[in-house]
Amino acid sequence: MIKAIIFDLDNTLTHRNKSIEQYAEAFVEDFQAQLTSISKEEIAALIKGIDNNGYGNPTNTHSSQKMSIAYALSQLPQWQTPVSFYVLLNHWMHNFPLHSVAIPEAKELLTLLKHQGYRLGVISNGAAFSRLATLNALGFLQDFEVVISSDEFGTKKPDASIFIHTAQQMGLAPEDCCYIGDHYTNDYLGATRSGMTAYWLEGFIPLPSGVSKPDNTLTNLDDLKQIFLT
Repeated sequence: MIKAIIFDLDNTLTHRNKSIEQYAEAFVEDFQAQLTSISKEEIAALIKGIDNNGYGNPTNTHSSQKMSIAYALSQLPQWQTPVSFYVLLNHWMHNFPLHSVAIPEAKELLTLLKHQGYRLGVISNGAAFSRLATLNALGFLQDFEVVISSDEFGTKKPDASIFIHTAQQMGLAPEDCCYIGDHYTNDYLGATRSGMTAYWLEGFIPLPSGVSKPDNTLTNLDDLKQIFLT
């Protein structure tokens, strides 16, 4: 019997690219005095190309997306007054979570699941600070019993240990938990191998070549209502 429903963060509870668009608008506003004409659309396109839905690209200049993004922004030819890499890195780290855009049906779903008695959690690859800041900015943080980040735990999805650890933190067996995420390997396979029931949320990260769509596929989060609320 499923007792807990655990979610990925980016492109599951939040829309990564729409969040970047919101950040780009704030970036242009915050630095308009130092920049010649550049649009929020140009900034968003630059960041999206580096970010690649949160997974980065082999051609990025640094090992982390945040550093690659800060470097690319520092190299914009539109700067009238140079702004340092570290100022831009700090701006991204502290402001991007504040401009997170929720998946439209997420808040209602979380409320309904809690009302039904399900315990809720998050497992997300990334830094603890940004995970918590994002959930807090969205007004979701209080809905979750646990928020486990890979940086804090020390191992990333799809390693089964991070899923097992999360279940243990909730006092549950993996078999008592269901995990929802948009990445087939990191989320669906990782959770399944840990013993959790898993659902793949389609529409963001394509399936690997040669992999068929799993039976447990969601077209959107509202599909979970039919599974857990009927």
